[in-house]
Amino acid sequence: MHQLFTPYDLSGISLANRVVMAPMTRTRTLENNPDALTALYYAQRASAGLIVTEGLPVSDEGRGYLYTPGIYSSTQGQGWRQVTDAVHAKGGKIFAQLWHVGRMSHVSIQPGNAAPVGPSDVAAENTTVYAWIEPGKAGPVLPSVPRALTVDEIARVTADFVHAAKVAIDAGFDGIEIMAANGFLFDQFLSSAVNTRTDQYGGSIANRQRFLLETIDALSAAIGSGKVGVRVSPFGRLYDMRAYADEAQVWSSVAQALNTRKLAYVHLNYQPTITAAQVPAGFGAQFRQDYHGTLIGAGGFTQELARSELEKGDLDLIAFGMPFISNPDLVERMQNNWPLADSDRSTYYGASGAPSHGYTDYPAYGAAPASNMLNGINVAALQQFAQGVAGHPDKGEARFNVKTRWQHQTRSVATVSHYVLGGEKHARHFEIASDEPHELLGQNTAPNPQELLMAALNACLSVGYAANAAAMGITVHSLEIETDGKLDLRGFLGLDENVNPGYDEVSYVVRLRTDTSRERVEALHQAVTKTSVNLANFSKAIRMLPTLEIIEA
Repeated sequence: MHQLFTPYDLSGISLANRVVMAPMTRTRTLENNPDALTALYYAQRASAGLIVTEGLPVSDEGRGYLYTPGIYSSTQGQGWRQVTDAVHAKGGKIFAQLWHVGRMSHVSIQPGNAAPVGPSDVAAENTTVYAWIEPGKAGPVLPSVPRALTVDEIARVTADFVHAAKVAIDAGFDGIEIMAANGFLFDQFLSSAVNTRTDQYGGSIANRQRFLLETIDALSAAIGSGKVGVRVSPFGRLYDMRAYADEAQVWSSVAQALNTRKLAYVHLNYQPTITAAQVPAGFGAQFRQDYHGTLIGAGGFTQELARSELEKGDLDLIAFGMPFISNPDLVERMQNNWPLADSDRSTYYGASGAPSHGYTDYPAYGAAPASNMLNGINVAALQQFAQGVAGHPDKGEARFNVKTRWQHQTRSVATVSHYVLGGEKHARHFEIASDEPHELLGQNTAPNPQELLMAALNACLSVGYAANAAAMGITVHSLEIETDGKLDLRGFLGLDENVNPGYDEVSYVVRLRTDTSRERVEALHQAVTKTSVNLANFSKAIRMLPTLEIIEA
């Protein structure tokens, strides 16, 4: 068997093969949050032994390109959870690439329109970033002149990486990769042509690599060194990275320093295919001498070149980038010597128009049926369940049970221990706290019952839109539901028997982004309106069966 297709143990993570999907920026997220389309894109390519995501900014300051999904908020973490779940469901493994662009940004996308940051005030020339040309009009613009990070700010950026790594691990990623390549922040610090500092982060090689090594050590302490990879681009010239006198010594020093840290891997990104960068002869063998851990190679590899590098032992894994764009089944194509599909470069980037075009619409070889997963929903399983209930209505009988205990003041905790479906009891365990705000005599430690009621409505509607859209073949790119209701507390306080203690009216807004026609979206909306369980609970009278049990003190 070709060594490329043999399993590999990556710091205890079992990879099905030695093919890596390289990180590639695709600018498909309008609000910088991953969505169902992101999940579909990566799940389609899950046969790779390892997927490394596109660069994920660790903060607003770290972003240099519009429409790139971040990894620093709870909302982004929830979005990435659907991605990791989809990849893992197909047996794949996935690392998040953590990214700070440094000087490669523009004031129009920086917080408060501030200058981008870098090691020094040396601007990148003869290159562009993707930002606002003018308000409402996006496009390529020259990077703004950066300002130098202070020593305290460098420590804060390291903390941003640690926070992002924790969000990533909580979101289900198998590990993280530090983007220290391609002319971005850490690469800028390593270069004496860009880094003109005279403090402990500039000057000598040891000083220039200090920021990278401090960040690696902080990440290793936070999530474990075996979950940390590093991407570097020795002798890279992308984004105005110019040659400097001690370049070869820098990469030897970096390799030796990384060798002592028991990392998951080092990812070498060679740039001859995208720049005029020339790596000195023998560099790969020298890097292997200096670094003894797992090495990934990327940059214009063919299957035959990959075979040669693996056989020589200079590399352990091979990353492919652009071939994965138009060949979601790249591993299978290479294994079977099937021809590779060409890609449309005009669709490599962009979130406007139809985001799925050039992103998730490349078919597997032989026009194989598309994945049954849509919006994170297994459409085949959904249809099978519906057909089963249609034939045996008792299988659709569901009973849910919640037990709530008052704790003190206005705080209570509800416990979910099981539910019953089709006569079968299924165990589960969740706790849901509720409390009132200070103004309503509570301690404000949790949402109050009315907020939980609205959250339950919104969650039920969300399931309805995602599942019905999947059944209709509609891809949901983003979905947000906002509910609002006004109560007159005179009813609750018993001050006026003519005042309804509940809601007289509740309004909700559904914000849905999809590629399909308005007519199909309206049909989807009607289907959800007719079938939503909690919408029916809100809008129709329910027969309540109360029982009072008095327990003697």
